[in-house]
Amino acid sequence: MKIRELISFSGKLLKGRRAVTMTVCLLPLAAELFFRFAEAAIYSLLLYFGQMQPAALFSGGSRIQLAVALITAVLRITFTAPLTFAMAFRLMELCGSRKPLTPLSRILMSRKYFRKSLGLSILSKSAALIALAPAAFFGITACSMFSTARTARELFLTCHAFMLTAVSILIWLSLKISLAAAPFLMVHFPEYSPFRIILLSIKFMRGRKSTFVGLAAAYLLPMASIIGLPFACTRLSSAAALCISIYIKEDEYERNKTDSQLRKSDHAAKVPHGKKRRVKAASYKIETPGKRYYTERQNNPQY
Repeated sequence: MKIRELISFSGKLLKGRRAVTMTVCLLPLAAELFFRFAEAAIYSLLLYFGQMQPAALFSGGSRIQLAVALITAVLRITFTAPLTFAMAFRLMELCGSRKPLTPLSRILMSRKYFRKSLGLSILSKSAALIALAPAAFFGITACSMFSTARTARELFLTCHAFMLTAVSILIWLSLKISLAAAPFLMVHFPEYSPFRIILLSIKFMRGRKSTFVGLAAAYLLPMASIIGLPFACTRLSSAAALCISIYIKEDEYERNKTDSQLRKSDHAAKVPHGKKRRVKAASYKIETPGKRYYTERQNNPQY
């Protein structure tokens, strides 16, 4: 799938709805930034009043710092998850040309959607955290080995530790890209559980991550600036939703094609409708000239 075609067609879908769609796409980002800045402000107050040492921000030795981090993380996930699902819901409706569009308040006030979006967000972040754990372990080990390496053998092991760190980071990035499709898949499959959506997203994005990477690279420079961030975020989200919608239709087409071929093969042995076929009689019922002569001789004693 070409990146230019996705960007061009997604831009056409936003005509007449650009302002409303931009607001929906910026709501999750605004909620994320709000709680991040609130957490940083609380840390600044704790440092100002001497309730916490600067080193505790990185070591995690302060109980107050851990409590603040936990509370802000819970609030951030609770508010961001339904907003992200609402964004995916609206963009998938735009890609499907559904009219009229579902009101945003109905999506956000639905208890079913809130529970599923919250469960999906918790599972996604947990899976990403588990995938990041090997990278953190190998990175810390590599840094400690590099500072104490003296012999060639120790340097060799240090290089391997750095390579394992790089590989672990690539695996984590691959998982993050795969999980980016989870909210859109939940919109298309509302009957699936969050855990099943996570597994489906990983399987669905297999071999398709390069398209998402290309879209992110195309909007990387506009998103780096404050002025271009709202427009780039909206266009990137709409292009990603369109890409996932096309992939879903491709999978459905391939599935229907496979099912139709299986049905044809199952009915291949049956006699076609409206076409008669001559069925040969059994060998013991076929009357040959020799058998007719033998039958007449037995029935007629004078023969």
